[in-house]
Amino acid sequence: MGFTNGVGKTGYSAVIDPERREDRGDSFDTGNVNAIGPPEGVRFPSKEDRCATVREETCMGCGACVSACSKGALVLVFVDDG
Repeated sequence: MGFTNGVGKTGYSAVIDPERREDRGDSFDTGNVNAIGPPEGVRFPSKEDRCATVREETCMGCGACVSACSKGALVLVFVDDG
């Protein structure tokens, strides 16, 4: 929590509900840190199999993605640092 690599983070992180997620939604384009997107280096067998992940190391816990997700697939959870 606090300032990490010059970025002020909250004590929260976004979490994706696997039952509600979609491969590309409005939440991908929110925020300034590109914290939501496809997993790095993963190739999916088909478009239907694609899914998003939260990059916890870049997520600031701002909640912009939560309000932007039309499927309601994102929530903020408190992250215990200790």
